[in-house]
Amino acid sequence: MQVRVSRWGNSLAVRLPKQLAEQLRLAEGQTVDITAEGSVLALRPTAAPAYHKYDRNDLINQMDPGNPEESFDDGPMGKEQL
Repeated sequence: MQVRVSRWGNSLAVRLPKQLAEQLRLAEGQTVDITAEGSVLALRPTAAPAYHKYDRNDLINQMDPGNPEESFDDGPMGKEQL
């Protein structure tokens, strides 16, 4: 599989084809370790991304209607105290 090296700002970049990214189970935002071993460039996936995509309906269903969260008023808008 051949890909083209492109300029990205002051750096160079290589795009990973979707099929290869899926095969390696890479996700957007995930970090990889990159090393040069002789003339071979090696990418090794690190831990999976630390974010989770939430579903609004799942979050709403987890709420306890008998125990609502307390609300508070910290004064007029724009006059909040830090």
